Amino acid sequence: MAEDLALDLQELRQLGSIAKRPRVVSLISSEISHLEKIYVSLEGVGREKIESEFQAMSFDVKFHDVQGKNYRCAIPKLNKEIVPEKCLVVVKPKRVVITLFKASKGNWLDIHFKDDKLKPNLDEKRDPMAGIMDLMKNMYDEGDEDMKRTIAKAWTDARSGNAADPLKGYR
Repeated sequence: MAEDLALDLQELRQLGSIAKRPRVVSLISSEISHLEKIYVSLEGVGREKIESEFQAMSFDVKFHDVQGKNYRCAIPKLNKEIVPEKCLVVVKPKRVVITLFKASKGNWLDIHFKDDKLKPNLDEKRDPMAGIMDLMKNMYDEGDEDMKRTIAKAWTDARSGNAADPLKGYR
């Protein structure tokens, strides 16, 4: 089945390169937009030495004994759902292509799932300043040492009343 799907995709691409009518080009590109491909640059991979596991929101591909080493390509939480039965791994001479078949059409901005930490909480009863404080806390938690030092200094200055007036030179 995986080989058939790979051959189908190859034929679709060939048809897409010779198609002239807009409706045909649109149909071909919509079929290809159901896919997300990951290219792994590895030479000397044997098809029999690949172990793959695809689930609705994750995948794990292991490459055993590639020139004496083992490799792994895994994403534990994908951005969106895939159809595990249609996903495949194709071995080429200098690379391996992992093809994920999307459960729904559309472009993925990222292959990894990410929480939107900057999305505001729209709770009517919550204090508006709490959202700003949450944002500052996220910046502090994820920032480097300079960011943490700058935020801590600004917070300390504001609490002690020593905050610099940003409009001082304009008054």
